[in-house]
Amino acid sequence: MPASSEGGGHRRAMTVEATKSSQKPFDPRIQEIRPHPGQIACAANLRKLLEHSEIMVSHADCSKVQDAYSMRCMPQVHGTFRGRSIMQSRSRNAR
Repeated sequence: MPASSEGGGHRRAMTVEATKSSQKPFDPRIQEIRPHPGQIACAANLRKLLEHSEIMVSHADCSKVQDAYSMRCMPQVHGTFRGRSIMQSRSRNAR
C-alpha cells in the first residue's frame, strides 16, 4: 500500500475530529452491506484512529442531525482509491 494512502488515514481522522463529525458511518455493520475490501479497510482504520479520541468523546451526544456527505462517505471514496492501489500493485508484480 502506498505510504500516501496510509498517511491519509490520519488526515481523515483529524478532519472528522475537527468537524466534530460522527464516527457512526464507519460502523462495521454498515460496511458489510456493500463489502468492498478497500472500503472496509478504510472504515476500520478510521475507527482505530478515532478509538481513544478525547475530541470524539466531547461531542458524543451532539444534536446534529447529519454530518456532511464528504464525512459520511470517506470509506467508500478513499476505500476505492485503496482498492485501486492494491490492484495496480498486484498487476505490476505479476509482470
